[in-house]
Amino acid sequence: MRHRVAQRRLSMPSDQRRALLRSLVSSLLWNDEIDTTEARAKEASRLAEKVITLAKKDDLAARRIVHGLIFEQNIPFQGSSNKLHSKHQSGHQLLHRIFTEVVPLYRDVRGGYTRLIRLGPRRGDGAMMVRVELTKGVSVGHRSGQRKRSADRASGAPAPAAPTGAPALAGTAPVQPVGPSVEVPPSQAEGDSGTEGTKE
Repeated sequence: MRHRVAQRRLSMPSDQRRALLRSLVSSLLWNDEIDTTEARAKEASRLAEKVITLAKKDDLAARRIVHGLIFEQNIPFQGSSNKLHSKHQSGHQLLHRIFTEVVPLYRDVRGGYTRLIRLGPRRGDGAMMVRVELTKGVSVGHRSGQRKRSADRASGAPAPAAPTGAPALAGTAPVQPVGPSVEVPPSQAEGDSGTEGTKE
């Protein structure tokens, strides 16, 4: 019987489970969304809600407890190529982001900071995949390339030019034929026509 069981074991020892959940929560709070399996997503969502609620207190004790529940992200300091400089400058970026960017969005909200969206079964083992995302994502300068492209499409940024072999739309200029466009010098073109005439 599973009476009074507080959490899912996720088929791993407690130390590995804690490290996994810390990593998932850190990625969620840094990227505003993560894709993982359903069981892991539910546990990570619970911990993320606790972290945000605790960070609302915004005192030294809360900062120390939150720092113990997350992993700092190894992201170099922007605009610096020096590794030592980057290491010292990027010490507590995620902690700073939680207290300055994430928490103010939820200052007047009581719970419900994350949502789960089912993505369907994973190919291979059929595990149900879920996207965990913050209901009010920040996404300030830390988005992946794929999310930047989708954001550009949503904002109406110009799309890349269509390939030359694409069909023309109504009212547009005709499309160039498909294939490499190689210019042949006139001397070679005349010589080719003369050889073709001799072969015939």
